[in-house]
Amino acid sequence: MVVPQPLAAQDEERLIHDDNTSELGAYPLEANEIVQAPHPLSIPTANYYLHPWTGKVSGVARREGGISTRSNDRIVFYLQGIDGVFRTRALFVAQRQLNGSYHIYNIYNDNSLRKTHFRKNDVRYVGKLSRHRTHEGHVDFRLVLGRKGEELQASSLIYDAAALKYPVQDGSVDRIVYSVIYDCEEDEYEDANNSQDAGDDRKVNPNGPRCIDTAVAQAWEQEDGLHSNIEDTYKNLSVFQCRRRFTDKRGRASHRDSQPFLQRFGRRAREESKKNLQIADVSTGFVVFQMGRWNDSEFTVDFMPPYNPYEAFGIALAQLETS
Repeated sequence: MVVPQPLAAQDEERLIHDDNTSELGAYPLEANEIVQAPHPLSIPTANYYLHPWTGKVSGVARREGGISTRSNDRIVFYLQGIDGVFRTRALFVAQRQLNGSYHIYNIYNDNSLRKTHFRKNDVRYVGKLSRHRTHEGHVDFRLVLGRKGEELQASSLIYDAAALKYPVQDGSVDRIVYSVIYDCEEDEYEDANNSQDAGDDRKVNPNGPRCIDTAVAQAWEQEDGLHSNIEDTYKNLSVFQCRRRFTDKRGRASHRDSQPFLQRFGRRAREESKKNLQIADVSTGFVVFQMGRWNDSEFTVDFMPPYNPYEAFGIALAQLETS
């Protein structure tokens, strides 16, 4: 394991600073920029936002009814928008499942929020987050994607069991996490316990608010993600698939694909009470994921490739189960 190294002041020399540069990213904002929105979902009200220009994807999850172990305990994950560009959209609903020692949450794709309960075989079932204990005494959170009967393991999060005694609100405590995002074809998952050392896996090794080595940080546009019949749905919900329209210095309109930008998360990311976990790639300087707990019923998630909205939500759900 590589010794954790602090981030190098967010590599500020690589940021482009103009008068109209966003605080959150590297590209200047143009007054006439237009960003293609994801396909429509429901529009509940919310207070946080999504920054499509800079590649910053923000989400907020609300635990309805507060912290509870009731069977109807639900957590709703929203993508947040800015008036005139995006509007708030509910992407997923996670519902706790109590009948079963390993199943933590069933996750559904919900765009109505009118339902009070999801049945086991609901057509909107997306996947599940389950908790397992490994032979080494670690706790393994497995995020599964796909319809029941043809599920595909999306990612795996392994926690050091000794670190679970620390409360999740304590951002100063380093919780050792090993995250694996699987890239294999579906037919390669005949063995449910696929080795984590498979050559096609992307590995991100975070250590609390600091980060350690990551093997690969591939562009979102490459076709090496989750291979399932609903993958395209979630990729379309990501602003990294949108195209940016801007005017160059000569006044000519042009187009180009958005790229993962070097992030500057600012003050919010450095306040211990509002930051519980960061995952970053030290070789590029990118912070690819961070989660902040705001209160008992809300937390925020910022993420970028290689994580998609579903995987980011699964990581956040696992964080709620570590205390």
